[in-house]
Amino acid sequence: MSGWQEGVVGWSIGKKGAGAPIELDEPLGECQVGVFAVSYHVLLWGVAKELPQVWSFPQERSTSKLVPFEPERWLLIDREELGRVAMGGNVRLRFDQSPMRFGNYIFESLATETSKECCAFCNELLRTYFRVGSQQACPACTEKFKQETQNKLARYYRRALAAGIIVAIVGAVIHALLLAFAQISFGSALVGVLVGMTMRMASNESAGTKYRITAAVLTFVAGFLPWLRSPGTTMSAVYLAIGMVAAWMLTARNARTEIHGPLQSKAV
Repeated sequence: MSGWQEGVVGWSIGKKGAGAPIELDEPLGECQVGVFAVSYHVLLWGVAKELPQVWSFPQERSTSKLVPFEPERWLLIDREELGRVAMGGNVRLRFDQSPMRFGNYIFESLATETSKECCAFCNELLRTYFRVGSQQACPACTEKFKQETQNKLARYYRRALAAGIIVAIVGAVIHALLLAFAQISFGSALVGVLVGMTMRMASNESAGTKYRITAAVLTFVAGFLPWLRSPGTTMSAVYLAIGMVAAWMLTARNARTEIHGPLQSKAV
């Protein structure tokens, strides 16, 4: 497989029976990805909707110069984190830690004094760079990544807010009916659970403090509205508090890619 730049050759990855140099048992869909070992990096490059499983071998676990194959001694890299750094279907991942394992295939890279550090996204030589997750990125690509992330988070929040309002309105109606006809007051607790779970799913698992506050407020409003018709009891207030706590807790999920820098390249 041709590499990310002219003259670089790697090993393509495919499913079992595909005829690729590296065949994996896991389903990969339309996977057009290759592995490249260069200087002290192992690179995963190509286009794939579903990333293959990638395993790393911690250096502190090594007891000899040989890399053991025992699966229990390897660590599976979180696929969700890989997907965030890969930025969708375009896969350009640089692994500074080696060796790496894909299925039954182990890759090692050798450090050289003349190796040059490049941006993981545009492959430009780096002087000043940022650490985006586990990748090195130039300032331009880092700023682009930040902007794209902010746009996605704003879109996710609008979607989560709309879904939360709809669930809160439906929950408030059901809660009012339960109070009026069955004298059941724990409906507000269920509203909190439903609002929290709905906003978390609608946020694409990127909910933060703003989502938690919004979910708690929506739960409070949905649980308090029936009190305008008839005053609530002490137990109603307790259930409402439980619902708000549930909404706060269930909405929490903030696994964002960390960015560190600027840093200075060693090749300068």
